[in-house]
Amino acid sequence: MKYGLERLTVRKIAEEAGLTIGGVQYYFSNQQELYVYAMELLLKRGEERIHRSIQEGDDVFKGVIKMLKQLIPLRT
Repeated sequence: MKYGLERLTVRKIAEEAGLTIGGVQYYFSNQQELYVYAMELLLKRGEERIHRSIQEGDDVFKGVIKMLKQLIPLRT
């Protein structure tokens, strides 16, 4: 994460998305609503990755490991 969650603002989110603050506020009435949406989207995409991985022949455990590797930043 570029700024850290505690320093993240709607303004910075809008800039990264190439939107105006008004454009973001049109869809989200406050920062908490935006965060909840983002978390729900991450979880949905993670679930989709697991299902796709299983369909490709991986077992459930390998699918979960693949998803976690994408979500959790590991320092090496």
